Amino acid sequence: IHLTFHTSLLRPYVHSDKVLFPGRDLDTVYGNALDGEQIVELIDDHHWRQHKLHFHFIWSDGDQSWESASKADRLTQLDEYLELQGMKTPEELPKRNAQG
Repeated sequence: IHLTFHTSLLRPYVHSDKVLFPGRDLDTVYGNALDGEQIVELIDDHHWRQHKLHFHFIWSDGDQSWESASKADRLTQLDEYLELQGMKTPEELPKRNAQG
């Protein structure tokens, strides 16, 4: 490790440009909690119920719930789950029915 600091590499901070990057709500992208709400830590399963996709959420407080795909569509946790499943889109996920 070199303890040399190169000031020539510093750049001024530029806030994200909403014109160039519309719809980038970082709290949604990273699942950050607002006003004490719980955040999704992990999506670990899915099933189809009446031709509609649901995901199993594990929340930051340890609670677990099944939620509709619309609640997961902008979460990075969904991207991670799809990657682990070898899929690019939620529609490609295997059509497993809900148990019980």
